[in-house]
Amino acid sequence: MCTFIKAIAAAVFLFMFASDPAHALAISASDQQTSCNLFFPCGLPALGPGQADDLSGESLVQKSAIEFSLAGLTEISNANLRLVATALSSYPEVFVNDPVLEIHGYSGDGIVQLADLDVNNLLLTSQPITSLGVYTFDVTSYVAALVTGGAAYAGFAVRDTMPNSAVTFFSSNTLVVNVPEPGQIWLMVGGLVVILIRLRRQSYAQPAVSG
Repeated sequence: MCTFIKAIAAAVFLFMFASDPAHALAISASDQQTSCNLFFPCGLPALGPGQADDLSGESLVQKSAIEFSLAGLTEISNANLRLVATALSSYPEVFVNDPVLEIHGYSGDGIVQLADLDVNNLLLTSQPITSLGVYTFDVTSYVAALVTGGAAYAGFAVRDTMPNSAVTFFSSNTLVVNVPEPGQIWLMVGGLVVILIRLRRQSYAQPAVSG
């Protein structure tokens, strides 16, 4: 019984201090682009979804998409699309509302194409974007399905649904995934086996106690 208790204590110790079941991996975008009505790409590589009547009275619709490489991933436990809002509007007399974004998913090829901007596969709808800063969107189920299916790139089309609003996510946009590390688990198991063997040898080595 004493040997069994020692083994359990050792297992708890290894689980608490030796195991690291997953680590976070931040994947930079392979490409990100925005269209301005029929013009594509429009401006610098960035996400700039928005829609409004511009100063000349013409309708303006901006659609965006971003892609991330899934190379080397065989399994994930969590995935978050992390977008950094760097500007809400350069025309406050036009873009007067807070953007509400739709995020659609697709399997990409590493380069955003015009057709990618109109993909219809809604993953989520955001809360209003009211300030600059980091916005995180849980896309675990979709990215996990892409990884399982062997997709090379995860693509996300980002469209603004609120009239007279716009937002720019210019740089530092990433896909953050948690990747399991089974090697750490096997290390823990191996350590436990070694401890059990040593405890067993010690029990055999103890001299018999005579009455």
